[in-house]
Amino acid sequence: MPTVHLICGPLGAGKTTLARRIASERGALRFSLDEWVMQLFGSEAPQPMLFEWWAERCQRCRERIWSLCEDLLAREQDVVLDFGFPALAQRQEFRQRALACGAAVHLHVVTARAAQRWQRVQARNRERTQTFALEVTESMFQGSESWWEPPGPEEHRGAITFHQSDERSGTG
Repeated sequence: MPTVHLICGPLGAGKTTLARRIASERGALRFSLDEWVMQLFGSEAPQPMLFEWWAERCQRCRERIWSLCEDLLAREQDVVLDFGFPALAQRQEFRQRALACGAAVHLHVVTARAAQRWQRVQARNRERTQTFALEVTESMFQGSESWWEPPGPEEHRGAITFHQSDERSGTG
């Protein structure tokens, strides 16, 4: 049975690093929402970034990515969705989509302290490492904190793994 790996956590927690590792270890195809949005629409991005602009393009990319995932799952291919999934409603929606395709679902929750995550984001902005997709300002980081809904007891009934990010490496 193919598996959909949902990678969720707050900004700077190490989600993309974990998504890359899971994809490599399991031979899964990885889809990073930030990468898709910036590769397709980054040249049009307003400065400063506007939430409405970002949200609309995320939704378009999510739908296109999911249509590819449906084809992959039908071919018994695992997928890793590095979408952040900050809200319970988003996680529930993609869990239902995956189950409707006959796939198993595994939720990976990546956590780290806010101060550590902000330090990582600043380093990523400076160094433009492999996980860099867009420059995240302090205002964007602070705004994203209010979106994060940690998984509650109702989500613990399914396959779920918690990953505490390592202090030194930033990996989940």
